[in-house]
Amino acid sequence: MSSAKNKTFGLFGARRPLSAVPALLVLAFFTLAAGLTLAVGASPALAQHDHGAAHGSPEPEMIYSTTGVIVELDTANSRLVADHEAIPQVGWGPMVMGFRVAAPDLLDGLAVGDRVRLDISFRGQTYLVVDVEKL
Repeated sequence: MSSAKNKTFGLFGARRPLSAVPALLVLAFFTLAAGLTLAVGASPALAQHDHGAAHGSPEPEMIYSTTGVIVELDTANSRLVADHEAIPQVGWGPMVMGFRVAAPDLLDGLAVGDRVRLDISFRGQTYLVVDVEKL
């Protein structure tokens, strides 16, 4: 009868002693885990995605203006909701929507119901109010 130390198994055409099994299983596990990590990290559906960076060069920033009425202010989170006119350059019709503002002080002195001009920065699918003027 042969001892367990002399038993071998085949893996990819090579014969290895059974004592190598735990080390090979650990190696296989970490190789699989590393591959899954890379695959998930590279997936745009599963990772946050900068639309400009994904295409090799950043998209240029475009700034467009519109006028509207402030419907809601959230100074704690640097956001406002405005009922604004169309912005045809980006294919937006008139609508009520929320915006992040570039700096909290842009909301200073504003109140719900104020008529304003909004300068909105567009870069890819990202938009941000960069200036607000009370009219």
